[in-house]
Amino acid sequence: MPSEPWKHCQTWVTRRTAGRPSRPSARWLAMCWNATGDTALERADAPARPIKVLMVTPLGYCLGVSKALALARQALATSNGEPVHALGALIHNPQEMERLADEGLLTVQTVDEAQAGTLIIRAHGVPPNVISEARAKGLRVVDGTCKQVTRSQHEAAKLLADGRRVLIYGDGRHPEVIGIVGAVGGRAEVIESEEDALRLPPPYERMGVLCQSTKQPEQFQRIVELLRSHGGDLEVRNTICPWVVRRQTHTRQLAASVDAMVVVGGKHSSNTRRLADLCAASDTPAYHVETADDLRPEWFHNVRVVGLTAGLSTPMRLVEEVRDAIYRIAALPNA
Repeated sequence: MPSEPWKHCQTWVTRRTAGRPSRPSARWLAMCWNATGDTALERADAPARPIKVLMVTPLGYCLGVSKALALARQALATSNGEPVHALGALIHNPQEMERLADEGLLTVQTVDEAQAGTLIIRAHGVPPNVISEARAKGLRVVDGTCKQVTRSQHEAAKLLADGRRVLIYGDGRHPEVIGIVGAVGGRAEVIESEEDALRLPPPYERMGVLCQSTKQPEQFQRIVELLRSHGGDLEVRNTICPWVVRRQTHTRQLAASVDAMVVVGGKHSSNTRRLADLCAASDTPAYHVETADDLRPEWFHNVRVVGLTAGLSTPMRLVEEVRDAIYRIAALPNA
């Protein structure tokens, strides 16, 4: 897609300011997007400035993150003064976790740290024995596990019940993967790279593979191909989240048509890091920030169009703050 697609739209009207064509208004831009049939991108509604910002749409939370946050706030509102704990970071966004802490949410790393009250299970899920332990201790358990993660745990259990060797493509240190391994009582092996898949030792007769929900589909397919190269019987369960796939697709499309990309989200967020990787793979300069404070004016020298995307645990308020800060930077004399 060209970096200025409105120039190819029949509804665009050239206007001149100081002898040069000016960019169309947000209304004209919306008409142009509709005319070209492109629903993956949205022109940010901002005053005419040296830089324009294109935003992936939709942005904001996925269903799993929305569920976890809603359950947390509901638990806080109905706690009757009892403590409300999150077992680990509820979501991988430090700014939103700080807001929840200000509302009274306590974060613990183990069940033992929660002496009474409510324990909320993070969106990434936990091994089933952790929930049993919390209930046995008398804690009120609120399960904020994303339904996509719950599905992955069930798929792993089905593969094991079918007598297969359970393989998980993902980051062995990520809480989602830890939870999936725990769902099969530790009887699963984690593949973190193509090299791991290629060097996998036998047996190969009956294997089953699934995927961390935030991985890139192309990478998972490559892992599957390498596992098939060993021969034997391989059952594949694609457990990548459809929200992740859509966000990645739209981000890749946008990155190919702009001068620079900014990715907004927590540095520990797996899906946000994958978006930054996708942008970098498109040979477009890409910058991963958590907040507008992380932006640097030198990133936008000689840049006319900036693409903006965000992780699935990034609130829209942070995205909008970054967008507005880019426009302010562009207005600086040396930007």
